[in-house]
Amino acid sequence: MNKFILCLALVLCGCAAKADQPWSVDKKRAFVEQSLHDTNVFVINVPADVNPHRGMSPDEVKTLWDHASQNGTILFLYPDELPQGFLSSRQFKQNGPAKSWYRNGQLAVDEQYDNGKLVTGSYYDEAGKSLGEMTNGTGRQLVLYMQRTGSPNAIDGSITEYRNGLKDGLQTLYSDFSKREKSSEAHYKNGKQDGMETSWDNGQKISERNFKDGELDGFEITWDSSGKTNSLTDYLGG
Repeated sequence: MNKFILCLALVLCGCAAKADQPWSVDKKRAFVEQSLHDTNVFVINVPADVNPHRGMSPDEVKTLWDHASQNGTILFLYPDELPQGFLSSRQFKQNGPAKSWYRNGQLAVDEQYDNGKLVTGSYYDEAGKSLGEMTNGTGRQLVLYMQRTGSPNAIDGSITEYRNGLKDGLQTLYSDFSKREKSSEAHYKNGKQDGMETSWDNGQKISERNFKDGELDGFEITWDSSGKTNSLTDYLGG
């Protein structure tokens, strides 16, 4: 692990391990300033006037991105230049701390990885209330999808139940996590989709389909925006 990631792990364990001990705005800004001058960190959504990559050729920027993706840190910023979240890698596998924050500055995700394996995780809502914990691959994991400015994802966040490192239970994807607007719900058993999957678009149910042991099995129904059935398909064992 490179020196930067080691220092980062030490700093963050002391500053943002609990929701009631938030990482201050000053510490966040100091972290961003340090990251902008660290060749092991690739910062996304940087304002043009402080972008360390300005003037570089596309090939030079790609080299920095490849390096940070393999053995470094990727940091995403909000438009106010405060961190949206970051993750660290070693040999292209997540390693060390991974964190993300809501727009109000509240810590949302506080995870620790070891060679691609999630070791521990603590997850909070916008008010600092616990949404779940992950220990040794078991628990409820919150993921907030970090975005490039001007390119919002269709999926904004998700909560997934795990057991022994495999999806096991309910997975809910959100189109707007702050409003808890669901994009889909699916059920898993021992890492495979098993049970009904339901999808919505702007609060309107648009499809239902059933899975068994990881394969489509049973009816798949889709609806248009008025609620009229668009299609009905029957599956058997995929």
